[in-house]
Formats: sequence, structure tokens, C-alpha cells
Amino acid sequence: MAFRVLHRVAGSIEFNIYGPLSDAVYWSECEREMASLPSNVRVRFHGPIDHQQVQEVISQHHLFLMPTLGENFGYAILESFLAGCPALISNRTPWRDLDQKKIGWDLPLDRPDLFEAVLNECVNMDEGLWNIWSMNARKFGAAHATSLQVLQENRVLFHSAVGGQARFT
Repeated sequence: MAFRVLHRVAGSIEFNIYGPLSDAVYWSECEREMASLPSNVRVRFHGPIDHQQVQEVISQHHLFLMPTLGENFGYAILESFLAGCPALISNRTPWRDLDQKKIGWDLPLDRPDLFEAVLNECVNMDEGLWNIWSMNARKFGAAHATSLQVLQENRVLFHSAVGGQARFT
């Protein structure tokens, strides 16, 4: 879907892709889509990066685009917030009401027109407004990452995953 919505975005776009190639057939489809993009959209594949570099790499970008079919949690989305990068994601993740918080957008996949509109909005966003969204994303990510309630919920989740009971002091 990401490539499809990039066809109708005005302005200069640099779309960077990070991560391993695990499905050759799917990647071939992506390459066909990339070849058909208009000249104002440049796509670069970087491959996997070390975990220690993730926030630094994401912080060099203006938007984290991940129209995913579904996520249990979406750690990459949290990484984008921590890096101060607003996220444009599907509404099939636990991350909701991002636009109300001014940290991103969570949109239905069956509405590519909404993704296109947001991408065009982002292309036209001035630096001052982007700085506000970036700061909001960073603050939200930090608050979430240091939340005692979230920490306790994760402990319970991990302990139940290994068949044990969580014990807290």
C-alpha cells in the first residue's frame, strides 16, 4: 500500500526502507511498484541496521510510514515516537488517536485517499509545525517507555508467555 499512495503525492519525497529482505516474491512485487513511481518520489533500500542505530536513523526522517496489516504492539512505532518522528500507520495497531495527540495518524487501510491526504499535508508542513509534532512524539514516546503501568503490564505478559506467574515487590 505504501507505494500505491506515493503515486499521488505532490512534492519531493525520499522514501527510505530499512530491514531485512525475508520474502523474495514480495520484494519483487515491491520493486515493480518502485519502478512505476513518479520522478518526484525516490526510494532507497538500506537493509537491516543495528538496534543501537534505530533511533538515530529514524530521527533523521520526517515521517514513519507503516501501513501495516496488524501489530500486537508495534515496537517500531514506539521507536519512531522516541526518535521524535511522527507516525503514519494503519488503525490495526494498539496505537490510536495519534492525530489528536499531534504525534501522527492511524488510518483505515481501505481508505488510501486518507493516507494520500496526510502525506500531502506532511509534504506541505512547515518546519515550525513539524517541530511541534516531533517534540510531541518524543514526549509521548518517553512517557510511554517510562510508564510504571506499562512496565507492569509487560512483566505480566512476558511471565505468562513463559508459563510463570509474575511476582512484584
